Amino acid sequence: RGRLKFIGEDDRHVRPELHQARTDLWEDLPNVIRDYFYWKEPYLPHHNTPQTRGPKGGRDENTGNILHPPNNFLMMLLYPTQCDY
Repeated sequence: RGRLKFIGEDDRHVRPELHQARTDLWEDLPNVIRDYFYWKEPYLPHHNTPQTRGPKGGRDENTGNILHPPNNFLMMLLYPTQCDY
């Protein structure tokens, strides 16, 4: 049991170290997982077309650098208050 906290883009000024941890977590994800966060219409089948595809692997198409995490990527923290086992 405990309390959950979600860290998103809006938290970058409040807790810079958590914002950096979120960015590090994003960069550590495999390309294929980052792709899902750019899927424009997740309730529709995924077609690999420019209209439905975001940046491949969450990377800049010119430089290949990993882009900043999108707003829908949140890092979840658990602050435990009790452990049952």
